[in-house]
Amino acid sequence: MSNSKSGTKWAIDEEVQLCKSWATITSCGSVGKDQDAKHLWRNIHAHYEQNWEGDPDEVRSHQALESRWKNFKKNLASWHDAVSKAEHYYESGLNNMDKLYQTHMYYKRANKGKGFTHTHCWEVVKDHPKFKDPPKEVTQPSQIVDDSPIQSTDNDEECIAEPSDERPPGRKAQKRDAKLKGKISEKQDRYIQAMENIAFNSEASREATRIRDEENRKHIEWQQQMEVEKQQLELQKVQLEIQKEENWVMAKDTSIMTPESKAWWKKRKKAIRDKTSDDWEGL
Repeated sequence: MSNSKSGTKWAIDEEVQLCKSWATITSCGSVGKDQDAKHLWRNIHAHYEQNWEGDPDEVRSHQALESRWKNFKKNLASWHDAVSKAEHYYESGLNNMDKLYQTHMYYKRANKGKGFTHTHCWEVVKDHPKFKDPPKEVTQPSQIVDDSPIQSTDNDEECIAEPSDERPPGRKAQKRDAKLKGKISEKQDRYIQAMENIAFNSEASREATRIRDEENRKHIEWQQQMEVEKQQLELQKVQLEIQKEENWVMAKDTSIMTPESKAWWKKRKKAIRDKTSDDWEGL
């Protein structure tokens, strides 16, 4: 069968089927506990190919499935970790959507601000034994899930049936459930986006208030500085006027004045000289 999908972007239905096939095969006892990864992914690919509802000529190779799952495994493990933290720190009175929002926040904090975009896959694998129980150490998400198959009893049914042209039982119901989960996932994503927008807008509002307060503070400081400079200029102006008047007094010719006038001007000049002397001593 050709693989014309190689190198193209994965569609949601492809990712969902990959998760379904992985969950089915790794939960199946007939796969065998000691089976190596090569045979495991051949079985997963066989299940994927058998249940793929798209173009038969556009089935991904088992190498492509394995590579894609390695990326999923890290994200799903980190999401599982975030879910466990949200459950652990769940506050009484919060509804499920609030808890989901907290889960997204934990995930973003652990992934450098990147959001979780594989809700459609999580809905498929969340009840798998590898994800059902909380991780023992949330700081080691890599231990949460791996590709090793889950051991089961020897009486489990075969996971991979012989190729058949007949549609598997319950396929319509599965498609209907998948669509319903997709709609729920979409609503959850929209809710999370709305909550993030509210948080962003609140933060933006606080930042705008801080900037406005800072600008007001700077404006007040500028006004105060301008007032100080204005007062300093007024003081300098007064000092210049006083200096001008004192210079005029000191230059006053008293030779032609009466003794009384001469005594008065002499007294003024002495006061100016004493003041000048005190000013120099204060320097």
